[in-house]
Amino acid sequence: MKYMIRKFISVVSIGFIFLFSHSIQSQEIFWQKRYGGSGLDNVNKIIPTKDKGYLVLSYSNSGISGDKTEPCFGDYDIWLLKFNQQDTLEWQKTIGGNKSDSPVGAFQMADEGYLILANSSSGISGNKTVASKGGDDFWLIRIDRTGNISWQKSIGADSTDSPNIFVRTKDGNFIACGTSASGISGDKTEKSRGRYDYWVVKIDQNAKIIWEKTLGGNHDDTVDGALALSDGSFTISGTSLSQVNGDKTVPLIGNDDIWVLNISSGGKINYQLALGTSIADRASRAMFEIGDEHWVSGNIGVNSGSKPQFDASIYLVDQNGKGKDTIIFRANRDDAISWMSSTYNGGTMSAIVSLSDKGGMKTDTSRGGRDVWLVRLDKNGKLVWDKTFGGNLDESAASFIEYEPGHYLIACTSSSRISGDITVAGKGANDILIIKIKDHTVPKCCLLRWWNKIFNG
Repeated sequence: MKYMIRKFISVVSIGFIFLFSHSIQSQEIFWQKRYGGSGLDNVNKIIPTKDKGYLVLSYSNSGISGDKTEPCFGDYDIWLLKFNQQDTLEWQKTIGGNKSDSPVGAFQMADEGYLILANSSSGISGNKTVASKGGDDFWLIRIDRTGNISWQKSIGADSTDSPNIFVRTKDGNFIACGTSASGISGDKTEKSRGRYDYWVVKIDQNAKIIWEKTLGGNHDDTVDGALALSDGSFTISGTSLSQVNGDKTVPLIGNDDIWVLNISSGGKINYQLALGTSIADRASRAMFEIGDEHWVSGNIGVNSGSKPQFDASIYLVDQNGKGKDTIIFRANRDDAISWMSSTYNGGTMSAIVSLSDKGGMKTDTSRGGRDVWLVRLDKNGKLVWDKTFGGNLDESAASFIEYEPGHYLIACTSSSRISGDITVAGKGANDILIIKIKDHTVPKCCLLRWWNKIFNG
């Protein structure tokens, strides 16, 4: 009996030492690689693929050089890079016309090909085979599993229509959201509300329009993020300068606000709310659902004047549109949230592009210009850990996926040379930097398996 008690105490002691040492240990960057050509190569997003690999969506003005094997068609082209589970580049594809084309989002389909939404200002040229409707258009591109183009379609009107976000809805269709300056013309059937409006287009798997809707007030309303919810609706967030007018029924809080709308599967507004401060606020694309609530993100002004400082912030909203919680990532310079997701225990993981040095919530020093600041919070909004990584210049546009518990794959744009945390040389002015980082805090599921193995053999 005494032996069993001593064994129990020893195991408990070892467990607490193990947990404590891992909770204070720096999060480990254990792998990194850069891809690029001789010019500017910029990340938009990284998505997981069915074969446990990943697809990097980027845009590039590089010609054949460095890692880039295809020529540039215009000012900027879409550059897709597909990696397998072992991080080997399997294929790449350049898609574009004679002007600027950049990816917004992509989804893998049942045949393992992809449906891509891009912003396009090109006419028929390069490998773009569909005409422009106006200024910028929504460009839908279907490719097979190795990057070959199957078909493409333009959706737009007579002025500028710029997509910002792409989501798949519960019914298997897609929502393409963007900002529009167009009136009734082309594919747009509703008049403009102000100078810029939200334009929401629901399409099927073949990019056929199911419905489209214009939403806005009397001024500028620009889309930044959208999220499909499990009840079949979806939430849009953007930056609004409009007063109560047109479709907007909530007053401005400050100079500009984060304007959030929840839309039914059929296009009806379920609710709307304004988030922010009395100074200036900007929405962000980062959003995710947790239970029957969801997090919306933005960047809030924290001091008045001609150039306010911005702090990253996240807002918890319930299914009825009521704000439940606000978390501000306070630091000492301008920061902007880029991506976020849930953690295994109901907390949040955020990627913030940061100019801040150590101070406030930020416990790590600046590496150079802009850095990527990773912040993990528990379900009560308390800091679990934060980690800054970067080099002597700028890292930006961070997107990440959690490819196994506690292991994050991060893609960002980097202009830094070998310095700070950057250990791989650049190829051009801007490159695609891919980093793997390990969270050394121990998930409960892993601890239980460890505990059972000790006591039950």
